[in-house]
Amino acid sequence: MSPLDTLALIGEILSWVGLGAGIPLLIVAEILRAVQARWIPTEITVVRIGTAFSARWVADGDHWERPVRADEGGVDEGVYPGETRRGRPDVARFASPGTVQKTCMITGGLLTGAGVIGFVASWIPALV
Repeated sequence: MSPLDTLALIGEILSWVGLGAGIPLLIVAEILRAVQARWIPTEITVVRIGTAFSARWVADGDHWERPVRADEGGVDEGVYPGETRRGRPDVARFASPGTVQKTCMITGGLLTGAGVIGFVASWIPALV
């Protein structure tokens, strides 16, 4: 087996693995981005009422308020970045879960790039 054939084999494996995993990850990242577009950035103010915390925000010209849930622990009095649901200003959340979308986009882009490089490398013996 010549070095060019070895390069073609490695390129073929890279293209199958890279494109086979990278393209679906990019599709998942785009779906997550589309779902994320339903949320509008806002500021949420957390205030203490007695022993409980309450989250307050302004959306669509109205003031909204809800208790801080137990799964949103770690918040204290202050102003936090948050998001309200498009069409449902009464629904708000604190932090955007955008890290999954970014991770899928970066990983998918890297794998797709490796797959394209592998595809080009697998054609080198045919062109030489």
